[in-house]
Amino acid sequence: MPVWNLSEARGRMISEAEVRLQYGDHPTMFCMLLNHGRKFTDFPGRKYVNGKRHYVDLIDIETFCVHDIDDMMVKLGYIDENLHVEMYYHFRRPLCDLDFGLFALASDDDVRHLAKYVGQHKLIEVYTEHG
Repeated sequence: MPVWNLSEARGRMISEAEVRLQYGDHPTMFCMLLNHGRKFTDFPGRKYVNGKRHYVDLIDIETFCVHDIDDMMVKLGYIDENLHVEMYYHFRRPLCDLDFGLFALASDDDVRHLAKYVGQHKLIEVYTEHG
């Protein structure tokens, strides 16, 4: 059973330094900034426009899987458990832009790739695409 906590990002954005203070002694814990509800603009200069943002706290990369993001999307109302909805997830490699820093987040291998960054970066951005 996941212990993560979902909260709407309102006002001021939380910095990497603030999250690091919270999770500094826990090498496998991180916070996700979940961007959802919209789409990417075209390359080059890609942006994620008019989306919503939620912070997801208390994620442990040792137990995290892509199905956790599905559960988050159910909680946010994007996925009806009785209907099939195509959802695509991507994480942004820390310190990279959206043109060259996006990586798929669809499988256990993708989660292992994400895990490489959690030790040094405690705030990971994830983006969703619908359909």
